Amino acid sequence: MACVLLVRKEKIEDPKQWFSAVFEMEDEWKEDVYLEGFKNDSIYFSESENGNFYRFEDMEESYFVYLETKAWLDIAGEHEIIYGFYSDDNLSAEFIHIKDSKCIREYREYYDDEDGNVDKGTLPEFDSWVDVAGYVDESMN
Repeated sequence: MACVLLVRKEKIEDPKQWFSAVFEMEDEWKEDVYLEGFKNDSIYFSESENGNFYRFEDMEESYFVYLETKAWLDIAGEHEIIYGFYSDDNLSAEFIHIKDSKCIREYREYYDDEDGNVDKGTLPEFDSWVDVAGYVDESMN
């Protein structure tokens, strides 16, 4: 299971401060030398391997999961964000890509709530939650 938010680096001087303000967190960020990043509450922060995004991982699924698209648009503001979540325990996945203040890709698949399933936009292509899991594990690091 994984729950990852990528935020494009443009227009963000202090990503940890940006995240804390958006999610109303007051805990201090502490360096984690083993993971080569920072932790705050249940969030792990680092830079993506490609260097274009800040990466926030919700280790306890307490901040990102099940947010409505409108909430993601508010969180993104003027920034490009990509959010991916999957749970192999629940056979579920979520994927949101917001760019230029528009949701350009939304995919939601819930094993226990077919009415909540959504597949809007085209890229990346997903046929099931398994595809989202592969994308999150391979592309969002």
